[in-house]
Amino acid sequence: MISASTTACLYDDAYEWYFKAFKIREKVFGREHPETAFTLNSLAGIHDSKGEYNKALEVYKEVLAIREKIFGKNHPKIAFVCNNIGFVYDRLRDYDNALEWHERSLSIKEQTLGPDHPSTSLSYNNLASVNFDKGDLVKSEYYCLKALKIQKNRLGYEHPHTAMSYNTLGRILDKRGEDKAALPLLLKAYQIRCKKLTPGHIDIIDTRTYIKTIYERTRPHELSFDLWLSENLKIVEI
Repeated sequence: MISASTTACLYDDAYEWYFKAFKIREKVFGREHPETAFTLNSLAGIHDSKGEYNKALEVYKEVLAIREKIFGKNHPKIAFVCNNIGFVYDRLRDYDNALEWHERSLSIKEQTLGPDHPSTSLSYNNLASVNFDKGDLVKSEYYCLKALKIQKNRLGYEHPHTAMSYNTLGRILDKRGEDKAALPLLLKAYQIRCKKLTPGHIDIIDTRTYIKTIYERTRPHELSFDLWLSENLKIVEI
């Protein structure tokens, strides 16, 4: 496992190289150019990953201003930045602002890509996630089901995005005390992720850990967790 200090050094190294690229692009293309904005977006992402949320917001909003001048206010590239800003506000637990930015992103995607586009479904996922964090399980379930419907139809039943919706929906049901209904959805998410993602992927670990907490809370312990999980995955229908 990579230590926190090693991770910090990697971020610092990445920032240094992206900053050099930014200065070159700014000199060659000017500050208000798509390539310059792309590099600024990467710098904002590093600030976000390091937990420097206010700095990340500052840079993301500069990216947004540049892209609005280039592409206008109703373009998928604007929706992408709005999503990033929403993610940062969610991490700051400023849920109202997070919802506002994700709703703006959704509106742009619905108009430019269509209501049933896979990218639009991800905005529904984001709104489901923020509402879950906020404690509004009704709205979270509403958005999650909308995302899941699109993903099943457009991406298929075994796509990682479909698994994400199963995972979120399972957590919503568990939060409501419906663990028996939650487990099949979480098991579906886990099975898809094991099939489609690389071994050791954080999403696989995350879903497995959550399933184990429900198992330990609700199940008799005649079987070990690993054996119980193996047996139950055999009967899951995706």
